[in-house]
Amino acid sequence: MALAMWAPAAMPAETFAKDDGASGDAAFASPIGGIASAGSFAPNVNLIFSLSEATQAPTIDGKLDPPVPGHERLYEFWGALKPTTQLRLDFNDVNARMTETASGPELYSGYIARNKLTYQFTKRLFPRLVSQYNDFSKSLDVDPLLSYKINPFTVFYLGSTHDIEDFGEDGGYIQTKRQFFAKLQYLFRV
Repeated sequence: MALAMWAPAAMPAETFAKDDGASGDAAFASPIGGIASAGSFAPNVNLIFSLSEATQAPTIDGKLDPPVPGHERLYEFWGALKPTTQLRLDFNDVNARMTETASGPELYSGYIARNKLTYQFTKRLFPRLVSQYNDFSKSLDVDPLLSYKINPFTVFYLGSTHDIEDFGEDGGYIQTKRQFFAKLQYLFRV
């Protein structure tokens, strides 16, 4: 069974509301199923966002020994903000929580937040900064990248990756990995 509802609204072009419900093994790998809803609106081309929620039960938490059935709830919020023609900020936040039953003890709870900041200096040159915090592993990833498009078929990249982990009160946040790279991408015509 699947249910979809679209609610048009008197808002600008990219407006939609959606509510989905599904049951069966294919949709959620669960005989009970779940629900998901999402919405988005764009009052102008400068702001787009969405919020969704999904519930599924029962779900098996394979991380526990022995595995136990649980009730999982996911929330996701994402959006894009473009205050100028050159600057764009994309953000995404996913929250997950699992309990043994709908109101039972919590098995896990956490979130992953991701941001991407891009600035287009020219048609050829733009830097990008991606950062992601994982609450489950208490880690932060920071990935700056500079791209230069030499021609439509050739792009040069210069960037790095930085992995930072939280070692608690004793150590605090410490950089655990760092990598620098350069890449030249060329499209060969055949």
